[in-house]
Amino acid sequence: MVKKIYKYISEYKMLDDIHNLVVGLSGGADSVCLISVLSVIARDYIEEIGHEIHITAVHVNHGIRGEEAQRDEAFAKRIAESMGIELVCFNLEIPKMAKQEGISQESAGRIARYRCFRQVAADRGMTDYRIAVAHHMDDQAETVLMHIIRGSGMAGLNGMRAVSGDIIRPLLCVTREEILSYLKDNGLSYVTDSTNLDNEYTRNMVRNCLIPSMDKLNPQLKTALNNLAKDSSECWDYVQRQVDEAARRYLVKGDGIALIYFAAVGSNVSGCESVCEPECESDCEPVILRELIKRAYCHVHGDIVNLYRCHIDAVCGLKDCNTGKRVNLPGQITAIRNDDSILICSDGYIEDMAKKQAAGVQSVEIPLKDSNHGCVELPEGVYGGFATVKWRVIDRKDFENFENNDYTKYFDYDIIKNNPVFRFRKTGDRCRIDNYGHEKRLKQELIDRKIPVRMRDTVLLLASGQKVYWAVGVRRFEEFYVTDKTDRILEISVS
Repeated sequence: MVKKIYKYISEYKMLDDIHNLVVGLSGGADSVCLISVLSVIARDYIEEIGHEIHITAVHVNHGIRGEEAQRDEAFAKRIAESMGIELVCFNLEIPKMAKQEGISQESAGRIARYRCFRQVAADRGMTDYRIAVAHHMDDQAETVLMHIIRGSGMAGLNGMRAVSGDIIRPLLCVTREEILSYLKDNGLSYVTDSTNLDNEYTRNMVRNCLIPSMDKLNPQLKTALNNLAKDSSECWDYVQRQVDEAARRYLVKGDGIALIYFAAVGSNVSGCESVCEPECESDCEPVILRELIKRAYCHVHGDIVNLYRCHIDAVCGLKDCNTGKRVNLPGQITAIRNDDSILICSDGYIEDMAKKQAAGVQSVEIPLKDSNHGCVELPEGVYGGFATVKWRVIDRKDFENFENNDYTKYFDYDIIKNNPVFRFRKTGDRCRIDNYGHEKRLKQELIDRKIPVRMRDTVLLLASGQKVYWAVGVRRFEEFYVTDKTDRILEISVS
């Protein structure tokens, strides 16, 4: 079995570029098998691996089983000592933690264990390490089935990955039966956790009651569920690559906000990352839209722990609603239907922007008439993520080419009479829209450009008086255009 597991380890590159393994050792059959197999591999496969592997074992007492837990800890110490492996023990109060966090003891125990594993690595200054846990094929079958029962989406069918960040699962290629056979053949003993028989725990109910009943319908059920997990993982990875591409075309992220456009567009919101230019007018598929919503929510909120299918479907439904329709999401997040997009932002985002404007931090003068080059820092966190304004004056004869992007623009320097300012919009603002001198109210221009209502007060403007020269990320207006008669060119950029 060691060869089978080493082949699996090699297939998923579990030991590549790492010199330390932190191994969970509960004292149960699975963990005893894992640390034994890894010890053999670290000793006998060093040439194949190409470097030494140092193993540190970790035992966590959850504070649930009293004397039995102390027995398990003592046993784990004996096993580690017999193998010449350092063991670090933790004594926790998982029931108390579960109550404080409002989660199940199963979830609290899992969170605490990984926290302990990573603490051991940090305390020992390990940078090139991975955490090895003893999940096997039977565990994988239980996990997939539990996800299905709970109403999982596609991601849940993946089950547990062989490699997930700093976590590896070398035993996912073997069954519980194979593990017990290995222990018997090698004369290795183990302890049994009495709570594994308590069907009040969800996993125990699935393991002890549901799967045995389903095995009668399909004796190969566990294999089938493992195959489903593997196939689903491959499909999921493909879908995520498509979502990556869709995010490039449809998703725009800003400071505390995200917009999902219904057709591929470029960024037209100040403070947001640019996406590509228009490529097509086809809407993204529903499955892609749902994943984009998850990514947008995660960008704004930080995680998607409490974002459920009902919330995602409600946001998807905004596509068929009138502009201004809202959906409240967990974590004080709101989704709003705009003309051509869905805006996802924290409930306080726009209010915070309004407060900053009301506080009087509304304009920053650019002294470009006092110097032919310079740099001005914008107030931190006020102008939608922009922090710096740079400008330079260039003789026309020395000018090579226009950079021509949303955040760098050019003007006829000599016909600018006063130093302009960067600010937000004000009542009465106007902009020149053509070479004939025709003007338009800035408000109407923002409407015509389909800038969301809640975003119009956050667009960064370059203006003088009530004349707006440039709405950053939206449009450079026809004022002070560079012509054949221009002698000196002003280049101004924001970043």
